[in-house]
Amino acid sequence: MPSIVEIENNDQQEEITMKEKGIKEVPAVIPVTENKTDEEERKQMEEEKQKDKNKYPRITEKALKDHCKANGLYRTPELNDVLYLHYKGYTKLEGLEKYTGLKAVYLECNGFKTIENLSNQKELRCLFLQQNLIDKLENLEDLQVLDTLNVSNNLITKIENLGCLPVLNTLNIAHNKLVKAEDIEHLKECKNLSVLDMSHNRLDDPAIFDVLGSMESLRVLNLMGNPIIKHTNNYRKTLILKVVCTFFCVKYKFFYFVNSFSSLVYPNIP
Repeated sequence: MPSIVEIENNDQQEEITMKEKGIKEVPAVIPVTENKTDEEERKQMEEEKQKDKNKYPRITEKALKDHCKANGLYRTPELNDVLYLHYKGYTKLEGLEKYTGLKAVYLECNGFKTIENLSNQKELRCLFLQQNLIDKLENLEDLQVLDTLNVSNNLITKIENLGCLPVLNTLNIAHNKLVKAEDIEHLKECKNLSVLDMSHNRLDDPAIFDVLGSMESLRVLNLMGNPIIKHTNNYRKTLILKVVCTFFCVKYKFFYFVNSFSSLVYPNIP
């Protein structure tokens, strides 16, 4: 086995031999990676987002024309008064600018996260947005003749931006994430609202009875599936005395009462 001294001598001899032959020692090549600028990173992120958007179907002009043809609707956009765009897998509400004559739009069971691009639907009466991913009520101020709004089975935590709808008569906001009286306080501004479904939320605040009692036009109320029902003593009597409505629903039954003094007429109601 060669010693350390012999190995060093051999290395020195090889260096001398290389110099005599004119061979230069080539330094090791270290790969240099270019640092991406913030602008390049931003562009790359935008491209990735665009690719993600293109993975899902979109409400394009061609898609709407094909839909109208398949459903026996008019090929001229403004002549149509209804569109059936449910169960399509759409993730963005768009492309309806030319459909100015719509009176009802069925958009349930998609992947919408935002209510948007409805400014041209001035004649819209019914808007069905249940079973989506919406977490906020917004961009509805242009729907001045909207009568029915269904946003059940979404992720809404607060009722807001509905006071701008002067003729809104029916609101279905069941199966959402309403908890406190502050979450529904905006209902006081809905002067024409008469049918309200807030079933299967998380309402557990006795103050909600005061909010509901201040609604002048309320006639039908559904609060099934909320903790407030179990946690309120004499729930039905409390509701009757504080909320002046015609029908309210408890345990899958509809009860009819004349006014807030119905407990005098039906004293045996628990």
